[in-house]
Amino acid sequence: MDAMRWSAILGVPRQYLFYRRLESVTRAQVETLLRALDLDLAGRSVLELGPGAGVSLDVFVEHGASVRFIDRHPLYTLECRRRGHRGRRADFLALEALHGADAFDVVYARGSISPESFGDGATFRRWLDAIEGVPLALLSPWYEKGDRPDWFVATLAGAGYASAGWIEGYAVEDIYPDLWVRSSDGSVPIADDTKRVGQPVREGNNT
Repeated sequence: MDAMRWSAILGVPRQYLFYRRLESVTRAQVETLLRALDLDLAGRSVLELGPGAGVSLDVFVEHGASVRFIDRHPLYTLECRRRGHRGRRADFLALEALHGADAFDVVYARGSISPESFGDGATFRRWLDAIEGVPLALLSPWYEKGDRPDWFVATLAGAGYASAGWIEGYAVEDIYPDLWVRSSDGSVPIADDTKRVGQPVREGNNT
């Protein structure tokens, strides 16, 4: 039985079943990201915005981080809590939902923001400013069919973000092909042997 029929029978979003089916893929991708950044999470606190089924939260904890999450969907919120993670249901696109974000060491969002989430550079910049106090921000925006509006890229750059480009084994073509990084010391730590620019993969993925 395909995912569409299961989602109708169970009354759950089709995307949720998709997320669960690809857990092993997501786990491998997040592990690749940590290696590519040479990122040591031991003893650090991570806030994830839109964790979906919570696989990345699992990986962060396994690497020694303490985690919290904010998700907009009640089912994903419950799933993350079922996995033992603490967090809350809220619209993280709203500035008030990000109050207290600067208490964390890292903020992470993959596929949970897009140019369509904000609509214009001014609105996007206000959102980026709301997480400005977090020492390390890692954002992998969702691009509809790979479309990256100039205003979106310019706003990221203007807020101090640098593109880490294509990371082989983490990036996914036409969905989230790049990673944007802002760190308090201005560095973008990418290991040369794990970064491959212009070598897209065509695989399914989730947060």
